[in-house]
Amino acid sequence: MWGRDWRTIKVLYLLSRYIPFAYLPAALIVGLQASPTISKCSAAFATSSLLIVTGMMVAEAVMFIRVHALSGHSKALAIWLGLQFVAVHAAIYAIFAMFVKSTKFLPYQIGVPGCIPYRFDTGQLSVVFGIIVASETIIMLITAYFGVRRYRMSDSPLLAVFYQDGVLYFVSLAAATVGNIIFGLAGPPELRFMLAVPQGVLHSVLSCRLILHMYDFARKEVMVTQETGTALEFATVDAGNRDANRSTDPEAFKKSTDEETA
Repeated sequence: MWGRDWRTIKVLYLLSRYIPFAYLPAALIVGLQASPTISKCSAAFATSSLLIVTGMMVAEAVMFIRVHALSGHSKALAIWLGLQFVAVHAAIYAIFAMFVKSTKFLPYQIGVPGCIPYRFDTGQLSVVFGIIVASETIIMLITAYFGVRRYRMSDSPLLAVFYQDGVLYFVSLAAATVGNIIFGLAGPPELRFMLAVPQGVLHSVLSCRLILHMYDFARKEVMVTQETGTALEFATVDAGNRDANRSTDPEAFKKSTDEETA
């Protein structure tokens, strides 16, 4: 990634990859500090929570860009995705801020490390996770729609990478989100936030994996093309008409791959 031009996808990749290193220390302070005070607990909890939500937003942005690329850079879809992204994350930030503000911690208990929350609104937290899984479901449905509509005649391995990683992303995060909802509503107080940090890290890992997997595949495809003289073929179907677009220039393919992901 470091050798590539500075494009939107590279910035998102770096942010998504390194934000966990910012919020993990704050989360550890919440759970493990030896002599916590109410003010320290509140500050560390608010900081880690804000950074976790921000990291998830950055990872989601990668998925939104990916769907737009699969659509053939549809202007109408770009407007929809932009509105969905802003609306979803504005709602998440607003509700999550109310949740963080409502969370209260017990004074330090001798012999008990870490911050112990005793009052919080699990309903607000469940709404946040519900919004996340609803947004991810919409993105998955849009991906499936364009996959059938535009690429059902294509046997491109690169598209297979797109869809395999997309399905893995959706299933993994949906499971983590549902787990968070269950823990938030039915778990004991000390475990109700247990999956929040893993879900944030999972967002980061999967979004970065998607980008690296795609770039690695494109690099190997260019090398094979240069050695064998063959080229990757994309076949798209638009409005019922079949139109096969073939690339015979390896460098052109590499450039187009960068543009699609940027």
